Amino acid sequence: KFTSVCYNYFDSRICECYELQVKNMGRRIKLGDIYSFQLPTGEFVFVRVHQNAVIGIYKQRGQSLDDIPPNEEFDFFVCVYKHCYRNWHYVENRPFQNDEKAWSPPFVWVDQITGEGSLYYRSEKIPCTYDECKDLEILAVWDEHPLIDRLMGITKWQDCMKKPVPQDKDN
Repeated sequence: KFTSVCYNYFDSRICECYELQVKNMGRRIKLGDIYSFQLPTGEFVFVRVHQNAVIGIYKQRGQSLDDIPPNEEFDFFVCVYKHCYRNWHYVENRPFQNDEKAWSPPFVWVDQITGEGSLYYRSEKIPCTYDECKDLEILAVWDEHPLIDRLMGITKWQDCMKKPVPQDKDN
């Protein structure tokens, strides 16, 4: 029997993760799926799959996998890589009431050369003013470890994100 071993990112304990990876590798990710993963503090974070590789991070944290949030209150929304799901526990599927609810709020798409922001909503880039996009979540695809850092209050990820800048329309 083959068993892979991985290092826990936070406390360097060796953990066997083969069974969890095999369990989620064969499962297709569906809209409305709820997954959970454990923070180094022991708390469980719950996420819900939305359209376009976006997950909603529930505000409520749990002490076990059974503490599934009863309502749809999200802390924030981000895009994640598909391989993140391999290490997360599938909890249940909670279908959306309608197609509109399956979409996340808009993100800001920041041009890396000009710094100009645009709305990114439903897979479309839409021109907007600085005031319309300055406080939105920056469009980026997150890996598991930076996401956990963010949830733990570590802010080094902010150094990597270019925020929109006001554009001078007179030139």
